[in-house]
Amino acid sequence: MAYIKFNSYNEFLKYASSLPDDKSKIELIGNYFVHNVSYNYAILIKNKLLSNHLDEMIVLNNTFDGSNEESKKAGLEALKSLLVDETSLVFNNKELMNETIDKLMSLFSHYYGSKDNDGNNITLLKSIKLVSEEVEDDVQDNGLIKYGVCGDYATWIYKCCSDLGIDCKIVTGRDKLLHAWNYINVDSNNVFMDVTKAIHVRDEVDTGNNNTIPSDWFMMDASTMFNLEPGLEIHAIGNYVFDKPVNADNYKELVPSVRH
Repeated sequence: MAYIKFNSYNEFLKYASSLPDDKSKIELIGNYFVHNVSYNYAILIKNKLLSNHLDEMIVLNNTFDGSNEESKKAGLEALKSLLVDETSLVFNNKELMNETIDKLMSLFSHYYGSKDNDGNNITLLKSIKLVSEEVEDDVQDNGLIKYGVCGDYATWIYKCCSDLGIDCKIVTGRDKLLHAWNYINVDSNNVFMDVTKAIHVRDEVDTGNNNTIPSDWFMMDASTMFNLEPGLEIHAIGNYVFDKPVNADNYKELVPSVRH
């Protein structure tokens, strides 16, 4: 499907409604994301830091004094070294990598050593938790999503499908970190749509050896999805929460129990 520019959500919805079938509508949604939507990589790296380097973060917080300029500078340099180590494993796109590091360092520098209402230093760990509040710009423009992370994407797609009369559920689970995507009934077939993966491939970020996506990525069956992300787990589909994580091995046994 050729790229089409839309100025508002209502315009997008009107065009999508004119398409002949659900497959075409879902393809339009995927096409829109790949051409128009950016990912908040600062959130991704923040989560990876907390997941992979929490012990080092605690050491930094206990070693360097944020109220002393020389100590603060040394602490921030040590933090930047951790950031570079982490981002170098994630980004093939060096320009995007440096942009993400600069954004995070600006935030950490702002909060490092500041004081709360009781006169206590706001710790480095607390500043990391504040990142998600500071890097979130407006994720929508006239109702069209422009920026965000997986949860923003999945929620927007859910709303869009609902407005188009397409049965859609939000899937939550884990792919190294917590993740969200969509489970959609397309012309009587249940398929998965993970626009986050497509955008990461587009941006050459966090793709490992999977640097291509299948031509039918926007309507993947379970086998294609698990081949694309071998470590993927499903924890819930819509309101249905599984008793144990769903993976490639037990999918056929567990997912037919999802209540539609």
